[in-house]
Amino acid sequence: MAIFIGLLMIFSVAGFAIMGINFGGGNSGQQVQTPSVVDRALTRDEFRSVLMSGKTIIQNHYIVGCTDCDATSSLLAGFAQQMEGFIVLEQFGVQFQNETRLQVVSSDGKITELNSSALSQESLLDTICSVSYVQPKQCLLRGIGQTEPAAAPPAAEPAANETQNGAADNIGNVTGNGTGNISGAEGNATL
Repeated sequence: MAIFIGLLMIFSVAGFAIMGINFGGGNSGQQVQTPSVVDRALTRDEFRSVLMSGKTIIQNHYIVGCTDCDATSSLLAGFAQQMEGFIVLEQFGVQFQNETRLQVVSSDGKITELNSSALSQESLLDTICSVSYVQPKQCLLRGIGQTEPAAAPPAAEPAANETQNGAADNIGNVTGNGTGNISGAEGNATL
């Protein structure tokens, strides 16, 4: 019996060692390191790895020789570098108009088209914040300190001709019947 248990333990160790070997080659679950700005098409493994890591991809495929596209490309490159770790910009020139693309691909596969004529840092941030699964701190902190809460109106003091009999209960509960008569836990008031 002891020999059987010993052999079982040896074969268990050998079996787990064999199962741990990666026979498929390919990607063994490790993420492909991708810079924040890529001036070529991402490979399938890079594209998948970026999206699986929760990052968002901005695709800017423009016509080769387009002079108006330089401003858009530099805006997108600066934005991607600011959001490093959250965004990967894939930009490169294409030959034909039907191959152009200016869009955001979120980690869940949602594609959002961008309008190049209305493109700004703020509109990019709004888009990224609305579609990104993993959000940069700019998304989480925007709105804090931008608007002050509305001030409460000052409490009105009773006029000289108003009478109060008693007071409201300890926690401020007061009831009224809509006719100007208010009653609380310890008395009534007529307004």
